[in-house]
Amino acid sequence: SGRDLYGPDSPYHVFGGRDASVGLGMMSTDPTKWKATVDDLTASELDTMYDWHQRLSYKYTQVGRLVASKPEEAPVSAQQ
Repeated sequence: SGRDLYGPDSPYHVFGGRDASVGLGMMSTDPTKWKATVDDLTASELDTMYDWHQRLSYKYTQVGRLVASKPEEAPVSAQQ
C-alpha cells in the first residue's frame, strides 16, 4: 500500500507529502543532497524526472496540486 511505501519509516517516506520532483530526477532519497529546484537539474536528470512522472501518473490518481505562494500570503487551499 501507499502507507507501506511512503509512510513514516518506509523506504520512500522522503517523497510523501512534498514535491519530490528533484529527488526523483536525481534518483536520490536524501533530501539534503537535492538541488534547490527543478531548474537546477541537468538535461539527463530532467529526463529521469519526466520518466518517473509518466510511470507514477499511470500507477496513481492525482489527488492534489502544489501551488506556489508568496511568503507573506496564507497557504492556498484547493477547496474553499
